[in-house]
Amino acid sequence: MSAVIALEHTRMWPGAVAQALVAWQEAALVGTAERLLRRCACDECTGAAPRHRLQQALIALPPWARPHLYALVLPLDEYYVRRR
Repeated sequence: MSAVIALEHTRMWPGAVAQALVAWQEAALVGTAERLLRRCACDECTGAAPRHRLQQALIALPPWARPHLYALVLPLDEYYVRRR
């Protein structure tokens, strides 16, 4: 947690990782198909931008902290891939 806080205060903004995780969860689990059917294909609605922020965080975190965030992101990624 301290590594994420440090990252948010140096390269992102406070709460950026949590916001991206929630947005990616909404896009992967419930939102993508409905939003695309309504013709909203922006990066925020499709989950591309939140997932990109999570990837940036995973790259920037120290090696000991990456698995903790990745453990939250991986199930969402897997679900998203299965839905497509």
